[in-house]
This record gives sequence, C-alpha cells and structure tokens, in this order.
Amino acid sequence: GKEGHRCAERLCAVLPGMISAGLTVGDGNPNDAIDAAFEAAELNLEKAASDAGYSIEESGAAAAVMVLDPDGNGWLATCGDCQVVVINLQSGEFEATQPHKAHDAVEQARLEGAGARVQVEEEAGMPTFSRVYSPAGNCGLAMSRSFGDLAVKRHGVTCRPTIKSVRVASRSCCVIGSDGLFDYLPAEQIAKVLTVQLPVHGPLVAAEQLVVESKRRWLQACNSEYCDDVTLCIMTLSTAVEAVIDAEAVRSSQAPAPPTTTSSTPAMQMLD
Repeated sequence: GKEGHRCAERLCAVLPGMISAGLTVGDGNPNDAIDAAFEAAELNLEKAASDAGYSIEESGAAAAVMVLDPDGNGWLATCGDCQVVVINLQSGEFEATQPHKAHDAVEQARLEGAGARVQVEEEAGMPTFSRVYSPAGNCGLAMSRSFGDLAVKRHGVTCRPTIKSVRVASRSCCVIGSDGLFDYLPAEQIAKVLTVQLPVHGPLVAAEQLVVESKRRWLQACNSEYCDDVTLCIMTLSTAVEAVIDAEAVRSSQAPAPPTTTSSTPAMQMLD
C-alpha cells in the first residue's frame, strides 16, 4: 500500500528495542519475548498511524529478525513474505524460514475460517500465487501475515511470527531479505553463492552480486517489464567463544599484550 514505507520505518524504530526489552524480563524466553514484541509493535504501529493521520487499512509491512545469544543459539522470526537464511560458511549447510503465503493449506484454512476470501493462481496444477481479500473485496494482500493491513487483519491475517530455533556454527552468516530477493533466488542457491563468495570478497560485494542476479532473473521472467524491489542485509556471525579466540589471536601477535577481557556479545558485521 501507499503507506507501506511509513509502516516499515515505524517497525524498524520500535521492534528491535521491544524484543531486547522482552529478553530482560521474566525468564527471558526468546520465543515469548519475540511473540510479545511483534504484538506490541502492531499496536504501536496502529496508534502511530492514527496519531499521524495516515491510513493502514490497506497498507502494511513484513518483518524478519534474528536473535542470537553468545552460545550460538539463534531464533529466526518472520511475519510476511520476507525470509531469513543462516549459512554455515564452512560446510555450506543452511537453515531458512518460509514466507507466509495464503495458498499454504494451514494459512488458507485460518483465513477462510475468519471470513477472508483467498484468491489462488495455479500453474501446472500447483498453487503459485495468492491474495487475501476482505469479504467486501478490499485489500488483495499478497501474504497471509503482516503488520498493518487492517482491512484483512479482522479476517484472519495476523502479525504473529513464525519462530525457528537454530544452532549457529562458529563461522556463519545470516541473510535477511525481501520477497524480491527470494522469489527468484532460492535459499539453497544463496547459500551456495555466499559459501564461496563471502569469505573471499566480503559482504558488500556478495550483496551486490545477489542483487544483480536477482534483478536479472526478475527481468528475464517478466520480459523486462517489471522487477520487484530487492532488499537484503548480510551479517557475518561468530559466537562469543569464537570472538574471544579471534581476539586472543590478534593480541598474541602484538607486544605488549593488553589485559584480556571477554564479552557475552556476539560479534556481528551488518550491511545496511
């Protein structure tokens, strides 16, 4: 929708802090903290839109986050059609989330049970694309979960995330991307590219290569008439233990060595 950028900006401003705050209360369970933060962010977005006087009846946003603790435990959470992929750069193995689409049987049953109308397109007998409409035929949302999009939020669309727990190897990377990236570049292909390219060229060059290839495939599939927006973030990850080992290696090559300290914060490099 036309206010989608404002929804995304609001979520970027409030959702990370809400998750961090949730991890410090109660037993600090990441699943509970993420669930609560997504619900709170939805309410915050609705109030912000009301206060600022813009409509999110047919505008909204998707969101994807990764929570990583110092011991290499990760939680991947998504709402909408964006995805997260965590790749072991040593083995090439990866873990990936799945987009929320209305033609998924479970999602479709929930939506239709709440009164939504789901329109599904098929190719060779297989569902390939879907939209969610209100009973009155409004919105036409191309995903089954989102923030905002109040016209269909009343009919089964939810902001509740799907959360996937993963173990993160000592040398890994994380890719968070929009549907524009993943529609024509499956997670398996992205994992293969980054396993080779990231250690050699770094995240900036690797990200540029993925964007160029994604756009090339979009234009090829759409006869050069359309290319969706392609957004991605690449983070290189190491556990706290690996970060300490790296720090010790650097210090051992210097003289005199400063006093050693350890940190429980995982090392990350983020590409904006």
